[in-house]
Amino acid sequence: MKEILYRIYLYFSPAFTTIGIYFFVVLGNLPLFFLIANAERLKYLFVPLFLIYLALLIATGRYIQHRKQMCEYKAQYGEELFYRMFPQERKHEERMAKITQFINRIRRKPV
Repeated sequence: MKEILYRIYLYFSPAFTTIGIYFFVVLGNLPLFFLIANAERLKYLFVPLFLIYLALLIATGRYIQHRKQMCEYKAQYGEELFYRMFPQERKHEERMAKITQFINRIRRKPV
């Protein structure tokens, strides 16, 4: 039974990923839709809320860009020099390794 479920998971994994991406795209645009739809009722609160929404989008993009830049630095300088230059990144890597181990335990292929 586990083998069958695992094969179903592998077969539909790209579809689940695609659905998840579309879900987050739609979910990310819902606040903007509700904000614009209720602009007349919000009156003076519309501008600050709109700016907060834009700030969240910018912060999300900047975080993704920062992670990409850190990966590039690590590839350029090597691990030893990279961790001397950015000691907080070692803690981040350790946290991510723990999360990856947890996910791998969940996804472990059935025997």
